[in-house]
Amino acid sequence: MSKKPKVGLCFLVYHGVKHPEVWEKFFREGTDNDYEIIAHIKKPTKDTQPWLKSARVRSARTGHCEFGLVSAHLKMVRQCLALGCSHCLLISQDCVPLWTRDDLLKRVKRMTKSRFCNVNGAEYPQELLAPEQDVAATKLRYHASQWSILTKPVMEAYLTLETSAEGRAFRSYSYRIIRTHLAAEEVYICADERIPLSYLLQKLGRGKESVLRRYIDFPAPTTYVHWFETNDMSPTPMNATVAKKNVAKWKRGKAEWLLTRKVYPSAVHIVAFCLSKQRSTKKSSPKKK
Repeated sequence: MSKKPKVGLCFLVYHGVKHPEVWEKFFREGTDNDYEIIAHIKKPTKDTQPWLKSARVRSARTGHCEFGLVSAHLKMVRQCLALGCSHCLLISQDCVPLWTRDDLLKRVKRMTKSRFCNVNGAEYPQELLAPEQDVAATKLRYHASQWSILTKPVMEAYLTLETSAEGRAFRSYSYRIIRTHLAAEEVYICADERIPLSYLLQKLGRGKESVLRRYIDFPAPTTYVHWFETNDMSPTPMNATVAKKNVAKWKRGKAEWLLTRKVYPSAVHIVAFCLSKQRSTKKSSPKKK
């Protein structure tokens, strides 16, 4: 008999989650317990949520656009596999769930392919980005958000970025490309946006997108973020007005987004669990390690 799918809820945070009351409600009101919490915490404090501290993996050295964010993800993926998870959902400290726990887990567990959101270069000031044609000529041609859902075969392939000679060579190559562009032109190629999907193209797809798509859907909805083209290098947090418009749009389009991130406190209650019709009344708490 095959094992039931189990989801790794992987929290990549600085100190802790920014909306703890929402996540505590998420864990409290569910009945589906086929999940594991895994956390990468850059700098734990006395205010870090205990349920994150108890699920912590050893921290990697992380910084904006640096390879350390890939390393942190890989640490959590490794823990997902060690705990028997069939899926890995990456969650930022800013995230708010759009579904109740039962609904979210159900949607993740029925996925047979991994998902990556694409990142559009228009989201960033063009003068700070490496020319797309230059990057497209390298092995880092795929540009995708790190906020992904990974299935077991993809998790296993992704881990070889650290464990295989092929992966280590790709990593060295990536460092060289990223540093060359930054030094020569003072522009950004974010490691966490370029390396994962680009490496999987080589490892799983053997350089062919048609083969890679047997394992991964992209661009595919996972974690929504709101952008203004005039903003700098970060998404614009949703206020209440924008949140209401987005919720209406998601519902009209039967959107498959699971989470959203970057939300002002005044709008959190609008987006939290907004796509679920019913909520469980059975009480439970985050799992303790």
